[in-house]
Amino acid sequence: MLDSPITPVIKNEATSSVHLRMNNFKVKEYFPFNLTIKNSKDLYYYGQIVAGSENKTFNVLFDTGSSVSWLTTEDCKECPAQNRLSCESSTTCVQSENVGAIEYGTGYVKGYLGSEMIGLTPEFMVKSSLLWVEEGRDLENYALIDGFMGFGPSENSKDFIDTAYEAGHIEDKVFSFHLDSNIKSDGSSTNGSYLIIGYIPDNKVNNITWMPVTDSEHWATRVSGAKIGNKTVNIEMDTASKEILFDSGASLLILSRPVISELSAQLLKFDYFHTDNGSYYWPCEEENLAKYPNITFNVKGLPLNITAYSYFLFSTSITKSERKWCELAISLSQFKFQILGDAFLRNNFVVFSKRNQTIGLYTPGIAIVALSDEYDMVIFVGVAVFVMMILAACLLIKYQTKPPRSSLSNRASRTSHKSSFLTESQEEMIKNQDL
Repeated sequence: MLDSPITPVIKNEATSSVHLRMNNFKVKEYFPFNLTIKNSKDLYYYGQIVAGSENKTFNVLFDTGSSVSWLTTEDCKECPAQNRLSCESSTTCVQSENVGAIEYGTGYVKGYLGSEMIGLTPEFMVKSSLLWVEEGRDLENYALIDGFMGFGPSENSKDFIDTAYEAGHIEDKVFSFHLDSNIKSDGSSTNGSYLIIGYIPDNKVNNITWMPVTDSEHWATRVSGAKIGNKTVNIEMDTASKEILFDSGASLLILSRPVISELSAQLLKFDYFHTDNGSYYWPCEEENLAKYPNITFNVKGLPLNITAYSYFLFSTSITKSERKWCELAISLSQFKFQILGDAFLRNNFVVFSKRNQTIGLYTPGIAIVALSDEYDMVIFVGVAVFVMMILAACLLIKYQTKPPRSSLSNRASRTSHKSSFLTESQEEMIKNQDL
C-alpha cells in the first residue's frame, strides 16, 4: 500500500485547464502525475515507486544527475535499504551477466544490468532498465532509500520517462520538482514537496525561461559569464566554471573556485564567526538575507540568479548572542562543471524537458525565452512591455510613410556536504583578525 499519494492530473482539451481527480484512471489514456516526495533533513528527497510482478514498494531518490536506475537486492549486505528486490520472486525480472557500477560524490553501488517492471502505481508500470545492486559502500547517508531512479537527459539509454511516454502513460517527456525545506529562513517547517511528471502546471507554463542542454549525459547548460553582486568574476581560464548542472541528487551548490573566492571575499565584509572545526556562520534572519550579494551566471545572455536564500543552510542554523546564524550550502567543485543541487531547487521551480533537451526556470513576471532547434533565442519581454511597443509603433505609423522594421537580437534580457569554502589567502586574513 502506497503511503505517498499519487494524484492523476487530467488536462481538459477544450479549455487547456488542469483538473485534479483522484482514483479515476479511465478518463484519458495518458496520466501526468503529482507524486508526493519526502524531505530527509534537507539532504535529499525521496518518493515511492512499485517494482516487480509482486508490485512491491520502494523508496527511491529521483536523480537528475544520472541516467541509471538501481534498486537494492537481497544480496547486498552493505546496503542500508529497508526494502529489497528479489529476481527469483519476480516473474518480470531480467538480469544479465553484465556488471555495472556507479560512483557518487558520496556512495558507490555495483551490480548486474537488466530490467524490471517499474511504475508510480500498479496500474501504470513499464519495462525499465535497471541495475540490480548487490554491492555498496558509503551509503549511510541514504539509509531511508532503497535505490535511485535516474532522470538524466541521455538519449543513449531509455529511462522511466522515455518508456512511460512510449507506453502512452504520460502526455509529454517533461518533469519538474517542487521542493520545500524542513526549516525555512523564517523558522517555519513545511512538508509540501512533490515531483510532477508529464506536464507543466498551467500557473507556471507562461513564465518559463528555457535554456539549452549542452551536455548529452547531464542536465547542464553553458555559462558565458558570472558576477557576485555587481563585480564580474573572471571564469575564462577555469574549466569548471563553464557549465552548470542541475542535480536533484546533490544537496548543495557545488561551485568553481573563482566564484567561491569572490563570494567569500564579499561575505567577509559582513558579520560572521567560525568554529574550531572550520565551519563558518553568517547572520541569516530575513533582514540580513537581502543584504548579501547574489550569484549571477550568464546563460545565453540571460541572468541566472542565485540568492542568499539558496546558498545558506537554514536546517542547521544555530543561535548565538540571540541571533540566528547559518552555514553556507556551498562546496568546492572537483568536476568539470558546477552543480546546482537541492539548495537551489528548493527556491526555484525547474522544469526538465527530455523531448526538447531543454531546462526551464520559472521566472514570474519575466521574459519567456523560446529556443529554436539551433538554440537561437528570441525574447518576449513580458506582455505589458510588448503591448506598449505595439502602441508606440502604431503612433509612429501616423508620422512615417514607411516605419522602420524592428528586430530582436539573439540575446536574452552530490549529497556530500563539507568542503573548504575560503581560499588560503582569506584563511590567513581571518587568522590575523581579532575575532
